[in-house]
Amino acid sequence: MLPTERISYSPIATRPPLKLPDGARMAVWVIVNVEEWDAKQTMPRTVLTPPAGGSPTPDIPNWAWHEYGNRVGFWRLLKVFDDYKIPGVLAINGSALSAYPPIVEAAMQRNWEFMGHGFTQRNMQKVENEREDIRKTADAIQAATGKRPRGWLGPGLTETWETPDLLKQEGYDYVADWVLDDQPVWLKTTTTPIVNVPYTQECNDVAMMLIQHHPASEYYNRAIDQFEQIYGDAADSARVMALVVHPYIMGVPHRLKYFRRIFETIRKTADVIAAATGKRPRGWLGPGLTETWETPDLLKQEGYEYVADWVLDDQPVWLKTTTAPIVNIPYTQECNDVAMMLIQHHKASEYYDRAMDQFEQIYADAEDSARVMALVVHPYIMGAPHRLKYLRRIFERIRQRPDVAFMTGEQILDWYLGTGPKAP
Repeated sequence: MLPTERISYSPIATRPPLKLPDGARMAVWVIVNVEEWDAKQTMPRTVLTPPAGGSPTPDIPNWAWHEYGNRVGFWRLLKVFDDYKIPGVLAINGSALSAYPPIVEAAMQRNWEFMGHGFTQRNMQKVENEREDIRKTADAIQAATGKRPRGWLGPGLTETWETPDLLKQEGYDYVADWVLDDQPVWLKTTTTPIVNVPYTQECNDVAMMLIQHHPASEYYNRAIDQFEQIYGDAADSARVMALVVHPYIMGVPHRLKYFRRIFETIRKTADVIAAATGKRPRGWLGPGLTETWETPDLLKQEGYEYVADWVLDDQPVWLKTTTAPIVNIPYTQECNDVAMMLIQHHKASEYYDRAMDQFEQIYADAEDSARVMALVVHPYIMGAPHRLKYLRRIFERIRQRPDVAFMTGEQILDWYLGTGPKAP
């Protein structure tokens, strides 16, 4: 089929709105391409031109340039994913699964998704038997991970006229080769349709660094410009943004910090926390419990459901805002290591003593009506070696009371919404 036979023109401005789970505004997915380059073949890409021209075999400089990515660069990238708790997608050659088992194991430990990326790193139009290549890739991923891949990314985004048909017939649910939209779209095949998920040629290190020869900082600048525009576009209907990296490109030392900075910036936007954690934040705690006169109003307008800045009760309470009320959940300035250790200069043991005195009184108060007690710690204070044992002792004591529930802020909120007084 021709491309226009697989997908009809559809202006994004006239479509029904798309909504993401948990109120997220847009989704960001990050694809790491892991490939195996056959040293006996011409290298898929080059960083150095041979002195005499041509395509020498072996091409050690260019093979080693790529191999560095899997030996070193991937592990640098992985630390960024770990530091920001970002779910990764591994687009991997079928042959690379057996060539780089530690990479496969690291991705599996983190529950990354595995995408088919061709059995070898070559143009799909030059593969002798495309169906066999697609099937072998899926079989290799299943053998290594225990799960068949649901998605496919062609090497270099290459396809034949039949690729979407073959992918659907071989059990794939989506493809990412068609970079033509900021929302998923359906592609017709000879059997049933297949979804195309937005990918990118713009925020892609191959295009930016190897073809356009930009400095490393351009990856950050372009990614943030891309993000800000798509975020704005997503006000009424969800969008998807892709970031694409290859370990031998963005994983090299002089580029990595620009990859890291992207997530430092994006993480400041609550609406896209869902892309990294699967959940939009429901609660807010102001730095130092600080607020302006408008803070509760703004929090409610931005989709937050509870705040913990108002330390004035042992039960959740409703706060009025300019729109709908928001819940305040009990926090503490008393059993708070900043106040006790940095301001009042108590010994470490005072944290335990005060927490237990607080607990025993609140436990008694709760005989007829439930109460909430907060404990507040900062890693640089209570995490210090001489203090930690006192935090541990608190839980050893409280755990002896079977009728005390340890809960998160969200769990307290849901309990209160279900059983407490209705919003005024």
